Amino acid sequence: DHQRQRFLLYLGRIDAGKGCSDLIQAVLDYNRRHKQPLELRLAGSLQLKLPRDPAIQYLGYVSETQKQALLRTARALVMPSLYESLSLVTLEAMASLCPVLVNGRNPVLMEHLQNSGCGAAWHTDEELMQAFAYLQKMDDSVCDTGRPGSDSQLQYPVAGLDRSLQQSFSPASLQAGYKYVAHNFSLEVVQRKLIGLMES
Repeated sequence: DHQRQRFLLYLGRIDAGKGCSDLIQAVLDYNRRHKQPLELRLAGSLQLKLPRDPAIQYLGYVSETQKQALLRTARALVMPSLYESLSLVTLEAMASLCPVLVNGRNPVLMEHLQNSGCGAAWHTDEELMQAFAYLQKMDDSVCDTGRPGSDSQLQYPVAGLDRSLQQSFSPASLQAGYKYVAHNFSLEVVQRKLIGLMES
């Protein structure tokens, strides 16, 4: 079991073209409206100037071990990009049972959500604010639900918030994301697909 901490996580190239400027501004706007601030931690190649605000933390480059630790403890991975060819980091988050929140205008990210039944998407600023509020109110205790042999359950409060968010970040949703990656993107599956392509 492990504790989900009160921070959002972004992994990858940190620049405006990836939607990072908009994400950072959204977190700052949210914090101005709420007494309990959200923290955004960003790891990867820094390509823009970050605001001097304690809620915005740049971690630099992280090792694979550090990345997995972040995915195990983040409240959610947030992917604000409009353009992705696959988004390996989203798949890594699903495989780590980390909730994912993605830009709903990105067709690749939406395809992952629709095919897996895991995670939530935003299309408007208000939907993003609502998702932030829900993630902040989630129970701090999040277990490795969905891993083989795990019978753990998660409990999320939903008072006053959209019930669809409860479903998007539910134990069943996290389990579905884990299975989606295992069934479609594991090393064995990818190798089998490549062999099939070579033999066709």
